[in-house]
Amino acid sequence: MSPLLVLLAGCGLKQLMPSGPVTGAFERVDAYPELPASVHYLDDARTVFPVLPVLPWGVAYDLDLVMVDRSDAWDMHEYARVTGPDGPIWLAKDARLGTLEQTVVSEIDGLDTFLPELPVHRVQRPMVVAGEATADGIDLHIAYENVDGEQVEVTYRGPAPKALEPKRNGGTMGHSRGSLLAVLDVSSRAMATSGSMHLASKPDPLKHIVGLVPFRMALVQTQAGLAAADLSIAPTDGGFAVAHRVPDGVVQSDWTVREDGEHVVLAQHQDLRDLVIEGVHRDGAFETTGATVVQWGRATPVLHVAFSPAIPDLSRRWDGEAHSRFVIDVNGQEGHATGEVVAYWRGEEAVVDVLPDAPWWVAERPMQTIATYPGDGTAVVKMTMLPYPDAEGRGARNRSPAPRPPH
Repeated sequence: MSPLLVLLAGCGLKQLMPSGPVTGAFERVDAYPELPASVHYLDDARTVFPVLPVLPWGVAYDLDLVMVDRSDAWDMHEYARVTGPDGPIWLAKDARLGTLEQTVVSEIDGLDTFLPELPVHRVQRPMVVAGEATADGIDLHIAYENVDGEQVEVTYRGPAPKALEPKRNGGTMGHSRGSLLAVLDVSSRAMATSGSMHLASKPDPLKHIVGLVPFRMALVQTQAGLAAADLSIAPTDGGFAVAHRVPDGVVQSDWTVREDGEHVVLAQHQDLRDLVIEGVHRDGAFETTGATVVQWGRATPVLHVAFSPAIPDLSRRWDGEAHSRFVIDVNGQEGHATGEVVAYWRGEEAVVDVLPDAPWWVAERPMQTIATYPGDGTAVVKMTMLPYPDAEGRGARNRSPAPRPPH
């Protein structure tokens, strides 16, 4: 166990301690066979295209610098580097104290349409990253203006994260719980040797982990899961078009539908990644068996979700509830989260409840999809996070959300 994990374990900081898979490799294969949905359909499809029951997301960072300060506004700051086809992409991710929702600043062109499945407020602004980060070490100076218009300056020096962690199933600390079901693979980490922050041109002292060492570290990690979304879907010649309402407007995207016998693949392409929904045709119905995210330059998918039995076709009515189990693999690490899916019709809308049960930080993020049909051949699909009043993920500073009153 690394010195950092020894420190965290000894101090009982539950939400900072990684764990292993929640299901073993052999159990995973046996427990999640590909099976058809356990329903009998009562009518014809309301759309000519498959309806998305979930929206997958995933991003692998080859470097993620984490800094936790003592400000009254922010819980944690991350400076993440993603390698794309045109070179490195730097993202400044600031999580607010209280809501724990994240904001993103980057200077990349087209930030408003970059990974629209991530429902976060984002602002395109200059971001200066000077110095170097190599396999031998990190010596960086980062400067940018955050979403509140405050100038931020960060210095970070330390070893590069190299050694693989024995336990890689990392916690989310409650960040973006209002918008994402998030599962992590934290493959490597290293503590900084020095580093500082300035916020609004003033020194911004760093929080100390249990009063001992400044909270500043470098990670190699992958974040992935399912996203909240508000979608309007219409047919196209090659599949369907999605109008995706995001915090800063509406993003239009095209999905393709590819059939190979009974197997069906729905895909949405960007240069950095492909979102894929996998399914099968049964009696003319599209049933969802899984979801995958493939990132540019990486042979291993950053996300794979398997549903067993398959989720029924949301465009066709059935009686009763359809129950499925799901398992989430992140960056090739199998079984990092599990849970149940319950699908049913409620009046004129199809409903899918996604109810994770392990690990505890993923169980705190239940979701619900509701699909409705205006009658013109289109679909409206809303995916929302459900309340979880007893959430224990309270941020890096253990202050969010506001403390619950004593029982």
